[in-house]
Amino acid sequence: MMYIRKCSALHGSLEALKRDALRLLATAVWVFLASLLLPPQTRAESQTVYVPSLNAKVTELRFFESDINSVPYEQRTYTTRFEKSKTRYINWELNLEYPAPKGRRVDFDINAVWYQSDGSVLTKQTKKAYVEADWPASYHTMGYGWDKPGNWEVGSYTVELSIKGKKVASGTFEIYEAETSTEQSGSPTGHISSLNADVTSLLFFESGYNPMSREQRTYSHRFARSKARYINWELNLEHPSQSRRVDFKIEAVWSRSDGSILRRQTLDTSLELGRTSSYHSFGYGWDDPGKWEVGPYKVELYVKGEKIAEDSFEIYEAGTSSESVTDKSKDSESPTGSIPSLNATVTALKFFEGSTNAPPREQRVYANRFDKSKTRYIFWELNLEHPAQGHPVDFSIEAIWYRPNNSVLRRQTLQTSLEADWTWSYHQWGFGWDKPGNWEVGSYQVDLYVDGKKVASDVFEVY
Repeated sequence: MMYIRKCSALHGSLEALKRDALRLLATAVWVFLASLLLPPQTRAESQTVYVPSLNAKVTELRFFESDINSVPYEQRTYTTRFEKSKTRYINWELNLEYPAPKGRRVDFDINAVWYQSDGSVLTKQTKKAYVEADWPASYHTMGYGWDKPGNWEVGSYTVELSIKGKKVASGTFEIYEAETSTEQSGSPTGHISSLNADVTSLLFFESGYNPMSREQRTYSHRFARSKARYINWELNLEHPSQSRRVDFKIEAVWSRSDGSILRRQTLDTSLELGRTSSYHSFGYGWDDPGKWEVGPYKVELYVKGEKIAEDSFEIYEAGTSSESVTDKSKDSESPTGSIPSLNATVTALKFFEGSTNAPPREQRVYANRFDKSKTRYIFWELNLEHPAQGHPVDFSIEAIWYRPNNSVLRRQTLQTSLEADWTWSYHQWGFGWDKPGNWEVGSYQVDLYVDGKKVASDVFEVY
């Protein structure tokens, strides 16, 4: 009897193991089938970076906004966040590199599938593309949208690209409703009426979670992404001696370059008894460096609804050329007037005024003096002469703008190109405000660098 019970128990265990194995097998099959049927947003797939049919490497998938006709390559502004009220067509741009010459022109199709945030298909497209025999690289674009802005639904979208049935790239962008980045338009007052206090400066410094003592702070308007943790603003005030402690609040609005709000803060602070000057600071960021997005940011400070101060800082990727130029020094080197890597000669560096979008070239009025009351954005335009390259050539132009006191106002990097048959070209970028009146009066300088060498420099005046 004992033996029979043992055998029965063993038999029961084998049956249970068989049932468990069948259940596991069924579960595995279901998971596999589900992974094929689920929409792309819910599947974890690695991006293919090699296209065997073209012997090509995918280097980048980028997005930019335009009207129905797209925009020239050098005028594209790449981003993954688009404001609904300003967005018409969104274009994808696929960049490819070819390690070896093809020996002949190759035509191919790029199939694009656009997904909405819920995983449903928004649209499907087929782009007829080609690459010439001697091209080392190429870019291909196609867009979707409307002639007028405001038609995109808020949310995230994913675009998947495939060539000959093989997915080669995938990217996501976002449509958002922009909040206004300021409670009050116009320039800051520089004064706090309720305290009879004057703003003497608004400074920025980097720190850990707990800011260092004031004598240890290093102030700057430019911070390396790889090192930046918390960015702090510091407001400095001068005021009459107080007969008692006076409590007040400072509201801070942090905004991104696209005008969207990054952060709102309220600092409870005070003026202490007997003091005639004071400083007040607050920060935002992360415990670990590397989390900030590259680009410019603006901080506006308010007391009792009145804008009292504003200034900007920039997060940049370290290792770019012209790193020797600090926020308070100007490069004294003379420009070369040529770009050896392109065999190009600089024929002119000119300035013109415009709105957010540069006017067509035939409508530009070039000048070196601009009326403050009428000036919004000021653009630099670099003119080049060069032999035909035989294939598209991409390159970068780094621009450093200096204030009248020689401190750095802005740094920019323009990704631009020369087309295969061009023997001359122009390249431009601007800086400024949507409304006139914000430029400080004085003389400004713009230095342009290519491959780490200063190739052009000129000055303009705001009066």
